[in-house]
Amino acid sequence: MNIDNWQNADNELVGKLNYKVAEWLLEYGSLTEKLKRNGLIEIEVLNQELTDLTKSEKKLIESSDKQLITREVVLSVEGRPWVFARTVLNQASEGLIQSLGNKPLGSILFSDQNLQRQFLKIRKLNKQSNLLQRIPDNLADSKNEKLWARRSLWESKAKSNDNARMLVTEVFLPDSPLYQK
Repeated sequence: MNIDNWQNADNELVGKLNYKVAEWLLEYGSLTEKLKRNGLIEIEVLNQELTDLTKSEKKLIESSDKQLITREVVLSVEGRPWVFARTVLNQASEGLIQSLGNKPLGSILFSDQNLQRQFLKIRKLNKQSNLLQRIPDNLADSKNEKLWARRSLWESKAKSNDNARMLVTEVFLPDSPLYQK
């Protein structure tokens, strides 16, 4: 299946996916909790800094700022890297991750009743993808492969956190069970 652009995870698209792929891409609960059911999970923070955004990130996060806070992590299960995650936050969301450290973002997303997922989109990343280029070579050693990714926009409905938005993108690395036959 050729999904080289972000597409809504709607019923039509879901029906075309292999069951194993759909099981992971369409997880609406905490991906971290799903990973934990497969073994000991470790989270390595690669960076958390002000960085330039891609055009699509900037459009979705709805910010006029050229740079926003990004957090990039690798989630490993039993020592094997399964997911590379990139989160982009607008300034109204910055306080949500200040003390996160090596804790999973899911500990915030699924415990704060004011945060709501606005959409879930999926695609296959090719070697030219900016996102794929951000993944360290030792985690996705074959950048010729296409890797599945999903993206969600989260917004806060709390009046105290008006306009808080987070764009969470997760790339399933070659060791993840999504690719097992």
